Amino acid sequence: MGPSAAERRAELHAVQGGCCFYCVAPVRLRRPGAAALPGDATVDHFVPRALGGADHHRNWVLACAGCNQRKGHALPGLAEMLRWNMLAAEWPRIRPVDLALFESRRCVVCAGWIHPMRLEASLRSGRATQTCRRGCDGLLPGQGGSW
Repeated sequence: MGPSAAERRAELHAVQGGCCFYCVAPVRLRRPGAAALPGDATVDHFVPRALGGADHHRNWVLACAGCNQRKGHALPGLAEMLRWNMLAAEWPRIRPVDLALFESRRCVVCAGWIHPMRLEASLRSGRATQTCRRGCDGLLPGQGGSW
């Protein structure tokens, strides 16, 4: 059995220098069972679960509560992806994002950018996605959606 989620959070806290991934404010790890306090680190899913991101430490960053709430279900932007790649250089448990993918693909439904991690995952499965998120999947022409 591998390290626990708490041990992974502690590793990530050390790699991030004890700071929020987004605003770089100091954050601290909360002890299990302790009440949440301002300045506590929260786990943010870099690619939101609502958009197909995994609930796994390879998709986690630590964020202050304010940044985590502001990001919500949004995909990370280019600046966050660059920071993710810097984190990947320090913490081998995550893979860097291929930024060339970010520049090259747009969703055929809404014309939004297809997130590189979504595109990479689809390419690994043998079928390149044409949509930016699951919500657009059902709207593809010829698949019963109202496109």
